[in-house]
Amino acid sequence: MLRPCLRLLKNKKKNAWKIVATFLVLLVVYLEAAVYFLNRSLWPSLTCAVEPTNYHRVLLVADPQLLGEETETWIARWDCDRFLSKTFKLALEYVEPSMVIFLGDLFDEGSTATDDEYERYHQRFKRIFRTADRFFASKTIYIPGDNDIGGENEDITPQKLNHFDKYFGLKPDVVSFHNVSFVKINYMLKSAPHPPSGSDKVLTILLSHMPLLGASSFFTEKVIRDMKPSLIISAHDHKAVHFVGDLETGERTLIESMSTDERSLSDSKWRFQSSKKHTNEILVPTCSYRMGVKETGYGVLLIDSKGDNVCYSVLWLPDRLYHLKIYFYVFLPVTALYLIMYFFGRNSLVRSQ
Repeated sequence: MLRPCLRLLKNKKKNAWKIVATFLVLLVVYLEAAVYFLNRSLWPSLTCAVEPTNYHRVLLVADPQLLGEETETWIARWDCDRFLSKTFKLALEYVEPSMVIFLGDLFDEGSTATDDEYERYHQRFKRIFRTADRFFASKTIYIPGDNDIGGENEDITPQKLNHFDKYFGLKPDVVSFHNVSFVKINYMLKSAPHPPSGSDKVLTILLSHMPLLGASSFFTEKVIRDMKPSLIISAHDHKAVHFVGDLETGERTLIESMSTDERSLSDSKWRFQSSKKHTNEILVPTCSYRMGVKETGYGVLLIDSKGDNVCYSVLWLPDRLYHLKIYFYVFLPVTALYLIMYFFGRNSLVRSQ
């Protein structure tokens, strides 16, 4: 009588664990695939408020900071690389950009890497951020960050500059693209090219890893007064922030952030227009979940090809840290419980025989 009851109990446990196993499989499918496509459905439309007949699409990538080999485990590097690869591919396919701009801090340990480490980091970078072949980017710009060449808490050396220049190129300082002049500003070296000469129809957009209006100094104020940019794009602080600055003094006059409430609006965007009195600076959030901020994303710039209207929005990304917590608090305990119950039930059946 006892043996049939144990068999019946064992069958019920099998059915229960089949349900649990199915749930875990579906959870993995959701966290590793479905959530990315569901999140993409919330991205803002690629239109500007003024509805220009034609505009250039620019994808902005800030602070990917590929994890280094000295301070991170292989599994941490693997998971972060997968996250960046998935989200960048989705962003490329969604935006179909005519230009991709990397705003610095490409590597987390670039400024301390040996020649061999830098080569390995670059190979990983190429695998993650593929912009050629079947993708749509026709031009790519790379800006060095303090984690690439030093400058914030570390000295900048010729070796560090040579590393970045060998794989990504430090020149040219000015990149012309249709009706836009992109000007590279190196805040760490306190260097800036001569103001580009051009007609009033050419937009001057400054590219800097560190914020210019966010870190006001004699250097930044002089750059803004001399260049009189239509727009400034920067990174470093890992957040979505907007500054307004006075073109005559180079000083900041306004600061605002893209709030969580705005993030929930699928069509939230900022629109800017060239002015002779003030300029705007956009801080692009980091795209890496390992940078200690909850909200990560890629920036999208829409530039009117016939005028001076620019729209900016953020492609917000899934909260990968939250998903890893789900694995830790749900997946691992359930799996451990299954193994305990499996061996407990097996031992009970053996004793009954």
